[in-house]
Amino acid sequence: MTQETFYEYLKNVFHPWLLRFKVAFPILLFVDGHRSHVSLQTTEFCKEKQTVLICLFPNSTHVLQPLDVAFFRGLKVKWNKRLIDWRTFRAGESLKRHDFAPLLKRAVDMVNLSPTLCNGFRKCGLYPWNPDAVNYAMLLQNKTPQTSASTAQKQPISDTNNEFESKNVLLGLKSYLTVGQLKRFEDNYSNTIRTGPVGDTNLFYVWQTIKRESNEQHSTIQNEKLPRFSGFHESEIRAGRLNVQARFASFEQQAISSQDDSVCNEQLTEEAMHFFRG
Repeated sequence: MTQETFYEYLKNVFHPWLLRFKVAFPILLFVDGHRSHVSLQTTEFCKEKQTVLICLFPNSTHVLQPLDVAFFRGLKVKWNKRLIDWRTFRAGESLKRHDFAPLLKRAVDMVNLSPTLCNGFRKCGLYPWNPDAVNYAMLLQNKTPQTSASTAQKQPISDTNNEFESKNVLLGLKSYLTVGQLKRFEDNYSNTIRTGPVGDTNLFYVWQTIKRESNEQHSTIQNEKLPRFSGFHESEIRAGRLNVQARFASFEQQAISSQDDSVCNEQLTEEAMHFFRG
């Protein structure tokens, strides 16, 4: 979305729709804070057409925008199902641009739009207008500033979620397979040349790709759980150096004060070996 396309949408699509359905003016139009929604051209058009633009607060669309609250999550589930079905019969090939819109249309058609969208507007307090309907407690979550260490600790959690998502996709795909198909797939998982019915070829390669991704993510998570040596701290190095210098000065002083060089050397060697062994 750009400032130009949003302006064209308001002028050629949204405003004519309001006139066709005889919506009373002035109206309120809620938008998020994306820069494409705010331009001089758009502002002047809205002012002329009695349309009041209201930008939602930053980082609040998950509780104030109807699509975020009620629609996108269900659509994502339907989209994933359609995408798996599409790839199952195309040997896991990449989705092309000309295939995207028809596939998305089928996913949207699977969502019960009318009650879903009405519920989204109701929960956001937009229609019917009710500021108390908003779940403001969600805006208070994760309020504590994140340090670099705590931020780093979140990455394995994200990877774990990705692993669970791959496993769920793999389980969903297995539900389409017969026991015989699954056994043949497992037997051919690591083979360079696959054996089995030709009709299962595309399905096998989809299953193989998803299983490999799941195994790789699991391996990555396990490796990240291993403790890693990040080097000595500067204070530790400085303290160790001072300790060595002090012990060496002590050895040197003993050598100077000793009358028997051979006895001194043996004692110094034993003490030095004991020190460096811990």
